[in-house]
Amino acid sequence: IQEKKLKKKVNIIKKIAKFTRSQTLDNIPKKTKKTLRLLILDWLTVALAGQNESVSKIIKKLEKSNGGKKEAFVIGLIDRLPIKSATLINAVTGHALDYDDTHFGSLGHTSSIVISAALAVSDKKKSNAKVFKEGVLVGIETAIRIGIWLGRKHYHQGFHITSTAGIFGSTVAAAHILGLSKKKTMNAIGIASSSSSGIKAQFGSMVKPLQVGFAATRGVESAFMAEKGIKADTNIFDKLDGYGTTYSAEFKDCAFVNLGKKYFINDVKFKFHACCHGTHSVIESLIYLIDNYQLKDNLINRIEVFINPQYLKICNIEKPKNGIEIKFSFKMIIALLMNKFNTTKLDTFSDSNCHNKKLLKTCNKVKIVADDKILETESEVMVILKDGRTIRKKYDISDKLKFSTLEKKLFFKSKSLLGKRISKKLWYDSFFDNSLPSNWLEKNLQ
Repeated sequence: IQEKKLKKKVNIIKKIAKFTRSQTLDNIPKKTKKTLRLLILDWLTVALAGQNESVSKIIKKLEKSNGGKKEAFVIGLIDRLPIKSATLINAVTGHALDYDDTHFGSLGHTSSIVISAALAVSDKKKSNAKVFKEGVLVGIETAIRIGIWLGRKHYHQGFHITSTAGIFGSTVAAAHILGLSKKKTMNAIGIASSSSSGIKAQFGSMVKPLQVGFAATRGVESAFMAEKGIKADTNIFDKLDGYGTTYSAEFKDCAFVNLGKKYFINDVKFKFHACCHGTHSVIESLIYLIDNYQLKDNLINRIEVFINPQYLKICNIEKPKNGIEIKFSFKMIIALLMNKFNTTKLDTFSDSNCHNKKLLKTCNKVKIVADDKILETESEVMVILKDGRTIRKKYDISDKLKFSTLEKKLFFKSKSLLGKRISKKLWYDSFFDNSLPSNWLEKNLQ
């Protein structure tokens, strides 16, 4: 039955390649253009803020020591590096803080992989801003669609869908900027399928952003290999023993039905707290209760948090051992909020807070409850007070914000990470939109 079903499928790689070749900024909706701009600005914000993270500095030092042609811009360096080195460093740096955007339909971060790849290829090819943005658009849209096609089964099997699906985003972004033919783009995607990797077991470690770097770099390499004539099996997504079966996909072909007509990129959600996106609905619920009921830690008997079951294996580290692990710990994040720490700030997630006695005491009051009725984008926080009262709040981060509100919140995030002067220059310089980000950054900030 499955074999017959597979034979009826439209070739997925062919469909993606056709989409990649056809997209132009001239024909996409105004809303999508505006979203694309925010995605690029937000990624630059978190990448610039993440350049001094340990994982970023280590990879930067390693790649710099390898030397090579000065082909592409690297965040935090004066000199350019070879395209592969630049792609790896910028992708790792962009995800080092785990502060980049998420698409909940695909359960992946897309911008760090795709934008770093598109920027490096654009630098090497001396592309213009328009072609760069088109590459970002097709890359992010493709990564989202493949993530949805792979589905929750793939994710729950233990794969890091950001990188397993993201590699195809970086591949088609590079293919578009290189101007590859439909056939070569198909080969590039086929080549990339053999490098699709990443496991959730690395969440909370330096390897999580490193997996993002690998996906970005391998995607770029796949596009260049295809350009030079390497050929792949371009039915790899549709074969019974192909990529989907091997990677525990759900084969959701509906993910590609309206490709090029409707843009899933518009549904990407931005982060306003410097931790795992799966914790954000909890944070917003608790902030509401703190602000509206003047909650204080000494008034609380216990806190019960109702979450979607999948997050028990993603952001429920009971006893975090370092600042990175705090970003994946419901209990510690709740303790931080109850003790007046600001979750938008990077230094809140410090190694020292793992041993803070006040925080650990608050953690003991928190119970995490898995509830199948809770959606992936929502949670409910219930606080039982010492005076016998019970208060609760449910929050869903998929609720849409007005574009003007979203823009203001992202600019405020940028100011908190980079400072007012740099943020204003980045967000409101009229020359930014008509330049490659690399050229603008080298002229204005390096």
